[in-house]
Amino acid sequence: MAVTEFWVVRHGRTAANQSGVVQGQSNVPLDELGLRQAELLAGRLRGESFDAVYASDLDRAMTTARIAAPGCEIIPDRALREWNLGAWVGKTVPEVKALFPEEWDGFVEDREGMTVTGGESRAQLQERVGAFLEEAARRHRGGRVLVVSHCCVIRVMLRHVLGFSGSWPHQPQIGNVSLSRFLNDGGSWILGCWNDTSHLANCASAPDGY
Repeated sequence: MAVTEFWVVRHGRTAANQSGVVQGQSNVPLDELGLRQAELLAGRLRGESFDAVYASDLDRAMTTARIAAPGCEIIPDRALREWNLGAWVGKTVPEVKALFPEEWDGFVEDREGMTVTGGESRAQLQERVGAFLEEAARRHRGGRVLVVSHCCVIRVMLRHVLGFSGSWPHQPQIGNVSLSRFLNDGGSWILGCWNDTSHLANCASAPDGY
Protein backbone atom coordinates (compact mmCIF):
# COMPACT_ATOMS: atom_id res chain seq x y z
CA MET A 1 0.00 0.00 0.00
CA ALA A 2 1.49 3.36 -1.07
CA VAL A 3 1.20 5.86 1.77
CA THR A 4 1.66 9.57 1.07
CA GLU A 5 3.06 11.63 3.96
CA PHE A 6 2.30 15.30 4.43
CA TRP A 7 4.56 17.18 6.84
CA VAL A 8 2.64 20.40 7.48
CA VAL A 9 4.20 23.47 9.08
CA ARG A 10 2.82 26.82 10.14
CA HIS A 11 5.03 29.81 9.24
CA GLY A 12 7.28 31.50 11.80
CA ARG A 13 6.19 34.41 13.96
CA THR A 14 5.50 37.86 12.55
CA ALA A 15 5.23 41.24 14.26
CA ALA A 16 1.47 41.07 13.65
CA ASN A 17 1.29 37.71 15.47
CA GLN A 18 3.06 39.33 18.41
CA SER A 19 0.84 42.43 18.50
CA GLY A 20 -2.46 40.65 17.80
CA VAL A 21 -3.15 42.32 14.45
CA VAL A 22 -5.15 40.33 11.91
CA GLN A 23 -3.02 39.52 8.83
CA GLY A 24 -5.24 37.40 6.61
CA GLN A 25 -3.74 37.44 3.12
CA SER A 26 -1.70 40.61 3.65
CA ASN A 27 2.01 40.15 2.96
CA VAL A 28 3.75 40.37 6.34
CA PRO A 29 7.40 39.28 6.82
CA LEU A 30 8.78 37.13 9.62
CA ASP A 31 10.11 39.04 12.61
CA GLU A 32 13.47 38.28 14.23
CA LEU A 33 12.03 35.53 16.40
CA GLY A 34 10.20 34.07 13.40
CA LEU A 35 13.47 33.76 11.51
CA ARG A 36 15.05 32.01 14.51
CA GLN A 37 12.07 29.64 14.71
CA ALA A 38 12.51 28.73 11.04
CA GLU A 39 16.18 27.95 11.68
CA LEU A 40 15.22 25.64 14.55
CA LEU A 41 12.73 23.93 12.26
CA ALA A 42 15.51 23.46 9.70
CA GLY A 43 17.48 21.64 12.39
CA ARG A 44 14.51 19.39 13.05
CA LEU A 45 14.16 18.56 9.34
CA ARG A 46 17.87 18.11 8.65
CA GLY A 47 18.41 14.67 7.14
CA GLU A 48 14.78 14.37 6.01
CA SER A 49 14.00 14.22 2.29
CA PHE A 50 10.88 15.40 0.47
CA ASP A 51 9.52 14.71 -2.98
CA ALA A 52 7.98 18.17 -3.11
CA VAL A 53 7.86 21.32 -0.98
CA TYR A 54 4.80 23.56 -1.23
CA ALA A 55 4.20 26.88 0.48
CA SER A 56 1.66 29.64 0.53
CA ASP A 57 2.94 32.35 -1.79
CA LEU A 58 2.85 34.91 1.05
CA ASP A 59 6.27 36.02 2.27
CA ARG A 60 6.00 34.65 5.80
CA ALA A 61 5.36 31.14 4.49
CA MET A 62 7.84 31.27 1.59
CA THR A 63 10.64 32.53 3.87
CA THR A 64 9.92 29.81 6.43
CA ALA A 65 10.02 27.18 3.67
CA ARG A 66 13.30 28.45 2.19
CA ILE A 67 15.02 28.40 5.59
CA ALA A 68 13.53 25.07 6.68
CA ALA A 69 14.24 23.23 3.41
CA PRO A 70 17.46 24.72 1.99
CA GLY A 71 18.31 23.53 -1.50
CA CYS A 72 14.76 22.40 -2.25
CA GLU A 73 12.57 23.93 -4.92
CA ILE A 74 9.73 25.73 -3.15
CA ILE A 75 6.47 25.58 -5.09
CA PRO A 76 4.27 28.60 -4.26
CA ASP A 77 0.55 27.85 -4.21
CA ARG A 78 -2.22 30.40 -3.66
CA ALA A 79 -4.49 27.63 -2.38
CA LEU A 80 -2.32 27.57 0.76
CA ARG A 81 -2.85 31.27 1.56
CA GLU A 82 -4.38 32.19 4.90
CA TRP A 83 -8.14 32.67 5.14
CA ASN A 84 -9.07 35.87 3.28
CA LEU A 85 -10.24 37.90 6.28
CA GLY A 86 -11.31 40.90 4.23
CA ALA A 87 -12.30 43.92 6.31
CA TRP A 88 -10.66 42.50 9.44
CA VAL A 89 -7.13 42.82 8.05
CA GLY A 90 -4.93 45.39 9.79
CA LYS A 91 -7.21 45.56 12.83
CA THR A 92 -6.53 44.21 16.30
CA VAL A 93 -8.73 41.48 17.71
CA PRO A 94 -10.51 43.94 20.09
CA GLU A 95 -11.24 46.18 17.10
CA VAL A 96 -12.65 43.26 15.11
CA LYS A 97 -14.83 42.24 18.08
CA ALA A 98 -16.19 45.80 18.33
CA LEU A 99 -16.77 46.36 14.61
CA PHE A 100 -17.92 42.88 13.56
CA PRO A 101 -19.29 41.21 16.71
CA GLU A 102 -21.52 38.68 14.92
CA GLU A 103 -18.76 37.68 12.52
CA TRP A 104 -16.23 37.35 15.32
CA ASP A 105 -18.59 35.14 17.35
CA GLY A 106 -19.14 33.00 14.26
CA PHE A 107 -15.39 32.70 13.78
CA VAL A 108 -14.65 31.75 17.39
CA GLU A 109 -17.58 29.33 17.53
CA ASP A 110 -16.66 27.90 14.10
CA ARG A 111 -20.20 28.33 12.80
CA GLU A 112 -21.22 26.76 9.53
CA GLY A 113 -21.94 29.50 7.00
CA MET A 114 -19.46 31.88 8.64
CA THR A 115 -18.44 34.66 6.21
CA VAL A 116 -16.11 37.62 6.70
CA THR A 117 -17.07 41.02 5.27
CA GLY A 118 -15.06 41.47 2.09
CA GLY A 119 -13.43 38.07 2.49
CA GLU A 120 -14.08 34.33 2.26
CA SER A 121 -16.70 32.13 3.82
CA ARG A 122 -15.66 29.14 5.89
CA ALA A 123 -17.04 26.92 3.11
CA GLN A 124 -14.87 28.60 0.46
CA LEU A 125 -11.77 28.13 2.61
CA GLN A 126 -12.58 24.47 3.17
CA GLU A 127 -13.16 23.90 -0.54
CA ARG A 128 -9.82 25.30 -1.70
CA VAL A 129 -7.78 23.65 1.06
CA GLY A 130 -9.46 20.27 0.66
CA ALA A 131 -8.94 20.40 -3.11
CA PHE A 132 -5.22 21.10 -2.59
CA LEU A 133 -4.80 18.11 -0.26
CA GLU A 134 -6.63 15.67 -2.51
CA GLU A 135 -4.78 16.77 -5.65
CA ALA A 136 -1.39 16.71 -3.92
CA ALA A 137 -2.12 13.23 -2.56
CA ARG A 138 -2.84 12.00 -6.11
CA ARG A 139 0.16 13.77 -7.63
CA HIS A 140 2.66 12.52 -5.03
CA ARG A 141 1.19 9.11 -4.19
CA GLY A 142 3.62 7.14 -2.06
CA GLY A 143 5.85 10.20 -1.57
CA ARG A 144 6.63 12.66 1.17
CA VAL A 145 5.47 16.28 0.89
CA LEU A 146 6.40 19.31 3.00
CA VAL A 147 3.74 22.03 3.19
CA VAL A 148 4.19 25.46 4.80
CA SER A 149 0.99 27.40 5.38
CA HIS A 150 -1.06 29.32 7.96
CA CYS A 151 -3.05 28.81 11.16
CA CYS A 152 -6.61 28.70 9.77
CA VAL A 153 -5.58 26.70 6.71
CA ILE A 154 -3.91 23.99 8.81
CA ARG A 155 -6.98 23.78 11.05
CA VAL A 156 -9.06 23.18 7.91
CA MET A 157 -6.58 20.49 6.83
CA LEU A 158 -7.14 18.75 10.16
CA ARG A 159 -10.89 18.95 9.63
CA HIS A 160 -10.48 17.40 6.16
CA VAL A 161 -8.23 14.61 7.41
CA LEU A 162 -10.63 13.73 10.24
CA GLY A 163 -13.67 13.93 7.95
CA PHE A 164 -15.19 16.36 10.44
CA SER A 165 -18.03 18.57 9.18
CA GLY A 166 -19.30 20.07 12.42
CA SER A 167 -18.07 22.96 14.55
CA TRP A 168 -15.06 22.66 16.83
CA PRO A 169 -16.11 22.96 20.50
CA HIS A 170 -12.70 24.63 20.95
CA GLN A 171 -10.48 25.74 18.08
CA PRO A 172 -7.43 23.41 17.99
CA GLN A 173 -4.19 25.25 18.71
CA ILE A 174 -1.48 25.53 16.07
CA GLY A 175 1.79 27.23 17.06
CA ASN A 176 4.31 29.02 14.86
CA VAL A 177 6.55 26.52 13.01
CA SER A 178 4.65 23.66 14.61
CA LEU A 179 4.82 20.37 12.72
CA SER A 180 1.77 18.21 11.98
CA ARG A 181 1.71 15.02 9.92
CA PHE A 182 -1.15 13.71 7.78
CA LEU A 183 -1.05 10.39 5.94
CA ASN A 184 -3.04 9.23 2.92
CA ASP A 185 -3.13 5.57 1.88
CA GLY A 186 -4.94 6.25 -1.37
CA GLY A 187 -8.36 5.71 0.14
CA SER A 188 -8.42 7.37 3.53
CA TRP A 189 -6.66 9.98 5.64
CA ILE A 190 -4.86 9.35 8.93
CA LEU A 191 -3.68 11.86 11.53
CA GLY A 192 -0.01 11.22 12.34
CA CYS A 193 0.66 14.04 14.81
CA TRP A 194 -0.61 17.52 15.61
CA ASN A 195 1.10 20.77 16.62
CA ASP A 196 4.50 19.32 17.54
CA THR A 197 6.74 22.19 18.69
CA SER A 198 9.38 20.12 20.50
CA HIS A 199 12.08 21.47 18.16
CA LEU A 200 11.57 24.96 19.56
CA ALA A 201 12.81 24.13 23.07
CA ASN A 202 12.59 27.48 24.93
CA CYS A 203 11.78 29.53 21.82
CA ALA A 204 8.25 30.95 21.99
CA SER A 205 5.54 29.72 19.59
CA ALA A 206 2.36 31.81 19.46
CA PRO A 207 -0.78 29.62 19.24
CA ASP A 208 -2.91 32.36 17.68
CA GLY A 209 -2.72 34.87 14.86
CA TYR A 210 -4.68 34.95 11.65
